[in-house]
Amino acid sequence: MISSNTNSHSAEVSLELLIGMRKIPLAQAAHDFGIATIPVEIPVCHGVVVMSVDGCVERFSVFLPEGCGPGKTKFPWRTGSAENAGQI
Repeated sequence: MISSNTNSHSAEVSLELLIGMRKIPLAQAAHDFGIATIPVEIPVCHGVVVMSVDGCVERFSVFLPEGCGPGKTKFPWRTGSAENAGQI
């Protein structure tokens, strides 16, 4: 007999990098790097990562010391607090 779990839940998740007015969808965010969902060119800059899980939003600021070159999706960053975005 197969039992079903009626208490299952699928979270609504979004992850993006904001650089000025530009929104870059992210596939992954770690403490020292990010991975964009598609290849993207990003200059050396500051940005803010916005992560939302079921409407609960977390933000943290990042500095991309190398940016992201043409055709690449993975790029290194250094993290800081969202309150200090732009001051890293």
